[in-house]
Amino acid sequence: MLLKGRSAIIISIAVFAVFVIISNIFLAVLASAISYAFPVYLGHRKKKALIEKFREQLIDGIELISGALVSGMTFQQGLVYVIKETKDPLSGELKSVMDKIMLGVSTEKALFELAETHDLKELHLFSSALEITRDAGGNLSEVLKNIAKGMREKESSEKQIETLTAQSKLSGLIVGLLPVILLTLMYYMDKELVLPMFTTSLGLLLVLIAVCLELLGAVFIIKIINFNY
Repeated sequence: MLLKGRSAIIISIAVFAVFVIISNIFLAVLASAISYAFPVYLGHRKKKALIEKFREQLIDGIELISGALVSGMTFQQGLVYVIKETKDPLSGELKSVMDKIMLGVSTEKALFELAETHDLKELHLFSSALEITRDAGGNLSEVLKNIAKGMREKESSEKQIETLTAQSKLSGLIVGLLPVILLTLMYYMDKELVLPMFTTSLGLLLVLIAVCLELLGAVFIIKIINFNY
């Protein structure tokens, strides 16, 4: 992700330089901002989609392990069963866990390392439940079944909240883009009115203040519509 961020910065600087060379400072700033934001946004969306898919598969995987334990399999046999029955990314991640177990790493430690790598609450809960059940005793199958049930209820609540906040997110996006759209229209309608904002010290200062206020507003909107589950 860090490499993608650096690549976006390099592309943004290159685009800015090209437009400066052709003596169009307004388009240089606009194109530079877009060329930086777009790949970062795509990378963020791709990473988020991958995490969401992993979370959904994890719930199914926990239920499969619970069923495997009921049928008489061991926990490790249940992991192997899940690896065969599911697809990536869960299958690949659990395969790496099994590889560590085969090398002598304890099951709890292998799962904890996976949880630390992805930093998902569901993985931490899964690994903690396994460790506590192994130490204190209890019906692991029933514990995993209850964990999967709780995860599904949490996922359902998150989707409902996401649906309810979708309109607020759209409103925030429109309000955030409105100054850029208006500035672009004003530039093509009357260049002499807009160019001082990018060619004078006072204009650049005002642009900087406007950008900071835009970012501050975005932070407030994100804080309002996002919830810590």
